[in-house]
Amino acid sequence: MLDRILVPISVVAAAVGAVLMVVAAAAPVTTAAAPAATSTTAATSTATTTTTTTAPESTTTTPTTTTTTTAAPAPPEPTPIERVLGYARDQIGRPYRKGAAGPDAFDCSGLVRAAYLTVGVDLPHYSVTQASRGRSVDWRAEPIEPGDLVFIRGDTPVIDLGHVGLAISATEWIVASRPGQLVHIGPIPMAAIQRVRRMVEA
Repeated sequence: MLDRILVPISVVAAAVGAVLMVVAAAAPVTTAAAPAATSTTAATSTATTTTTTTAPESTTTTPTTTTTTTAAPAPPEPTPIERVLGYARDQIGRPYRKGAAGPDAFDCSGLVRAAYLTVGVDLPHYSVTQASRGRSVDWRAEPIEPGDLVFIRGDTPVIDLGHVGLAISATEWIVASRPGQLVHIGPIPMAAIQRVRRMVEA
């Protein structure tokens, strides 16, 4: 029974195969591989460059005004004689008092002593002794100079070289003369001069 069945199946299979061969021969199938459609889209990237320009800061330059102050030159230092005479002048109007050497009253040699102490010259408080100090000046041959000590007869009782004054020029002096008379400037009694001494050279 099985043999009977198998035979017809073989026959059928053979018949089907024959049919397929016929169909294949009759209509050959050509298979062409269609090329793949390649669509390439080039993405164009546009680079946008943003340039930011910063406006320069507004700079206002204010001109600097330089004020140069030139100090007036300092006056020269006074000379020793100028200091001596300056002190003596400052005493004009002070009263005479015998034996006084300032600051409120003076006698003749006291005024001279106080004036010269301002420059470190220490004179005795007595005109006769002062007349031996410093350098002798021949007033007949050379002019008397400011600062010179001029001696004449004076004092009570009157003695040689008993009175002294401080010359401020060739013809004037500052003196403390006698009681009742203030320290003052007056003319030098040229005819009465006994001696002239110079304490400090100019």
